[in-house]
Amino acid sequence: MTQNHSDIRTRFIFDDMPIRGMHIRLEKVWHHIVNQKHYPVAIRRALGELLAAGSLLSANLKTKVR
Repeated sequence: MTQNHSDIRTRFIFDDMPIRGMHIRLEKVWHHIVNQKHYPVAIRRALGELLAAGSLLSANLKTKVR
């Protein structure tokens, strides 16, 4: 079974350093959204940035487990 690596979120941390973060790659989902209409380049770029920001924010949400 192959994995789809076109839309992924990967956390990273550097040992012994106060550095951590998340790498986000949105390919298929971004192409799906921007291909719905003919958007100007500035709008396409803003959509990509908003998708990445939304993914970062949703990764940090804490939900109550029942």
